[in-house]
Amino acid sequence: VLAAKRGRHGLFADLLYADLRSDVELVDKLGLSMTAVSRNQMYTLAYSYEIHKRGDAWLDAFAGVRYWDVETSLRFGGGQGVLAGRRIENSESWIDPMIGIKGRAPLGDSRFYFAGWAGVGGFEANSSVFYDVTLNLGYQWSGAFGTSLGYRLLDVDFEDSGFLYDIRQYGVTLGLTWRF
Repeated sequence: VLAAKRGRHGLFADLLYADLRSDVELVDKLGLSMTAVSRNQMYTLAYSYEIHKRGDAWLDAFAGVRYWDVETSLRFGGGQGVLAGRRIENSESWIDPMIGIKGRAPLGDSRFYFAGWAGVGGFEANSSVFYDVTLNLGYQWSGAFGTSLGYRLLDVDFEDSGFLYDIRQYGVTLGLTWRF
C-alpha cells in the first residue's frame, strides 16, 4: 500500500499481483489431467479522510475505485475425447467502486501497533460484490521506519457473458512502512 496524507486528507494506492497454478488428475483411469493457471492484477486508488485521531491512533474512511485484470487458462493433457489436448483461455478486466475504513493504533506505550483495513465494493457496478480485509501487527523501529506481519482476506464475485470469477484469496502479508 502506498499512502500520502496531509492534515485529514489523504490518497492511497494498493497493488496486488497473484500468479496461481493448479495441476489436477481429472479421470485417473483415462489419464486425463488439467493444468489451471490464473494471473490476477488488482489496482486500487482511493481518497481517504481522517474521521478520528487520538495520539498516534487514527481511523480513516475511504472511497475509491478498484481495477481488476484476470487471465485464466485451462490446459487438458492425456485422456481421450473432446478435452484431450484442448486449451481454453479467457481474460477479463473491469472497474468497481469501493468504500471502507483503515486505521492504526499503538499497543500501549510500546513500539508495537495494530493496523488494518476493511473495504467493500462492486455494488453490482461490475462485480456483484467484493470485500477485502487485512489486519497487521507491526513494530515501529524508528520515527521513519516500521515493519508488519499480517493476514489478508479478499473475496470477489464477478460474472459477465459466461465468464465467472468467484474467488477467495487469503494469506500472510509482510509490510514495510517508511514515513518522510
